[in-house]
Amino acid sequence: MTDPANDQSAQMLIQIRDLLAQQLEAQQQSMALQQRQFKMVSEQFERAKELQSRAEGLQQRSQSVLEAARKLLIVIVPVIAFLIGLVIWYLV
Repeated sequence: MTDPANDQSAQMLIQIRDLLAQQLEAQQQSMALQQRQFKMVSEQFERAKELQSRAEGLQQRSQSVLEAARKLLIVIVPVIAFLIGLVIWYLV
């Protein structure tokens, strides 16, 4: 014959085993989710780095274009002023 206390202990052990198995499965799912999230964050970080590099390149090119435009204006503005002066002189 089986002792009721032993049966109850066996049932409790089975329940504990089942709960531990469920907990382990939940932890594995959680770990898989964390790994996917980490991969996604890593990919986003790499994309952000690439975008930052492109933006820096664009800013450098813009700066060189602005410098060229300033140099050109230094030459063009006096020439235009001179031409306007000539036109005014000939009209007078």
